[in-house]
This record gives sequence, C-alpha cells and structure tokens, in this order.
Amino acid sequence: TIEAGAGNVAEEVRALTDGRGADYVFDTVGTPATISQALEGTRKGGAVVLTGLSRTDALASIPTFLFVMQEKRLIGSLYGSGRPLLDIPHLVTLYQAGELKLRELVTRTYHLDGINDALAALAAGEGARGIIRW
Repeated sequence: TIEAGAGNVAEEVRALTDGRGADYVFDTVGTPATISQALEGTRKGGAVVLTGLSRTDALASIPTFLFVMQEKRLIGSLYGSGRPLLDIPHLVTLYQAGELKLRELVTRTYHLDGINDALAALAAGEGARGIIRW
C-alpha cells in the first residue's frame, strides 16, 4: 500500500518494481488526482481498478495518447463486482478468523445524530470509509 498524499506515487511504484510500474493498481480513493497517479504508476499493459467513490461531479484527465500507446486498462468496480449471497458469509468468516482487517480501513466514526455530517463528507469526496454507530 502506498499512501497517495505521501509524495510522488508513480515514482514510489517504479522504485518498487525496478522501473516497470505495477501490473494492477487499485485506487480506493477515486479522486481525479489519485486516478492520475494510479495511471502513471501502472506498467504498459497494466490495469487501474477504481473502487473509490469521488464526488458525483468529479472528472479525471487521462492522457489519451499515452493511455492508448501503453495499452493500459481502466476498470470500475462496485463492491468488487461481487456476489453478496456467497461473498458476505465468506468475508464474515475471514473477519472472525482475524484474516480480514476491517477496523484498519475505517477513517472516521460518526454517531447517528451526525449522519448529516457523514453524508456531507461523502458528497464532498471525503470520509468514504467512515462508519455510523448507533
């Protein structure tokens, strides 16, 4: 995992891959800036998988010439394109066994009376990994 705000992500990826770039990059934030960083850090023929939800009006610039010449792929994935009836019981089992770290993914906790704050943060492209406790 490379933190997008920690510096030049593409340079870090290339340093970890002997200059090649990553085969797959998973952008769990989904802002225009992180999408650009993900594409930059992906190798020729590699894929960027977008799972993060940004603002509904956010647009990302893609250098189309390099995108085509390097045969990169951009894939959107909502909840991993999963099968809830099969996947959720399996994920619960993994979590209960300590093999799936969910608490570490939570960036903010809201109480039920702060639900409007949570929705405003989500609409602004912030706090996409917040939870509401009641």
